[in-house]
Amino acid sequence: MTTPFSNIGAKIINKNGCDTLECTMEPGASLITNQDSMCYMEGGIVTKATTGSSGIGGMFRRAITDSSFFQNAVTNAASIKQKIVLSPLMQGSIVEIVIQPGETWRFANKTFLACSPNLQVSGNLNIFRNFRMSFVNGNFTYVTITAPTEVGVAWVTGYGGITKHEIIVGINSIPLLINNGYFLGMLDKTNTIDYWKDYTTLTTSGGLFSSFMTDIGFVMKVGEKNPLQPLRDGKVVCTVYTQTLNPHAFEKYIEGIAKRESGGTSVKGEVAEGVATGIFSLFSGGRRRTRRINRRKR
Repeated sequence: MTTPFSNIGAKIINKNGCDTLECTMEPGASLITNQDSMCYMEGGIVTKATTGSSGIGGMFRRAITDSSFFQNAVTNAASIKQKIVLSPLMQGSIVEIVIQPGETWRFANKTFLACSPNLQVSGNLNIFRNFRMSFVNGNFTYVTITAPTEVGVAWVTGYGGITKHEIIVGINSIPLLINNGYFLGMLDKTNTIDYWKDYTTLTTSGGLFSSFMTDIGFVMKVGEKNPLQPLRDGKVVCTVYTQTLNPHAFEKYIEGIAKRESGGTSVKGEVAEGVATGIFSLFSGGRRRTRRINRRKR
């Protein structure tokens, strides 16, 4: 199947249970990648740091969503095809998503891998609007990828496997419930529909008490907020991707090991304590030591 920017020559290859993105680029072909994604490349490919098409504002929004502050603009400057191989941050899968003009897609943090050069990679920092979903996704911020005027293609990574869901919303429709940490991304909005605002809510799977007793708690609901009174007439489809492993649970697991090895103090606690001690020393202890040294000189 021919996809946009086929001159990038991208193929998702699975080796020993792990996905990599292998791009056999034609002469002059370009690609935008996250900074820490490159495994290796052939010598005819050149890279340079770029702010991306989303500008300075997009740089800061990307940084807050744990993507690269700068991005890599990758170009095949040779006269023959050259290869570059990209890999996910976590062990898992890669999915290719074709983004139509006017579409914005929303993804969990640390999932952007690469995209065609015409797309805008930024971040959604609407903390008040995202607050409700932070209980199930663990994120106040999200990576966003937009196709302003032309179709483009993006590659994102998931922890474990990736599953695509197409939820048909409308009267008497059945929603999709996503547990904490397993949301990967979705079609956020088009020129006519804001899917995130209109079709995502925070709920419980079987009542608040039962949810906590079964260790499920809050879940993300994708579907009509009131199936008996749909927001729109006709067929509307919400496209959502989930991942089969929970990166937040993995982070907590590693944090627990670090806490035990450090004698009960978490890594975050040690860092915070070190920063606080340094600041206090700078503005108090440092001055006292300076005074003692000056007295000795006298």
